[in-house]
Amino acid sequence: MNGNGDYTQEPSEAMYPGDRVVDYVGLAVYDYCNGYCTSNTVDGRWDAWVDPQPGARRDNGLLHHSTFARAHGKPIAFTEWGLWRTSRPPGGGGDNAEFIRRFALWMRNHDAAYQIYNEGHSGHSLGNFPTARTRHRAKFGG
Repeated sequence: MNGNGDYTQEPSEAMYPGDRVVDYVGLAVYDYCNGYCTSNTVDGRWDAWVDPQPGARRDNGLLHHSTFARAHGKPIAFTEWGLWRTSRPPGGGGDNAEFIRRFALWMRNHDAAYQIYNEGHSGHSLGNFPTARTRHRAKFGG
């Protein structure tokens, strides 16, 4: 699933095939100004990922993701995540070490089973973001 529904606009509940066939509830998250972002700032982008529609119960934000997984007795995972260039629509945070710090803290505080940084796509490569790369190494090793 993509955080906050992205292209599908479908909540987790609509895509969930059932507890019998699911081991982890995964989510993809990138540091860009999604459709719920009120300002293209570090806080604006982060808030839009944590709780895209405050008060909504099915918005695929980080809060919904962890609540949904817990309700199904499944660990959370981040199957794809990364930084987003400022020049690439819809507006990313670029070399944003703060996103790395906040996301690492979120994963730790919510007992993420695993995470995969999208290093394979050159646009998201930490090689493009030296400050964030240093923070990533401090938080995740490597």
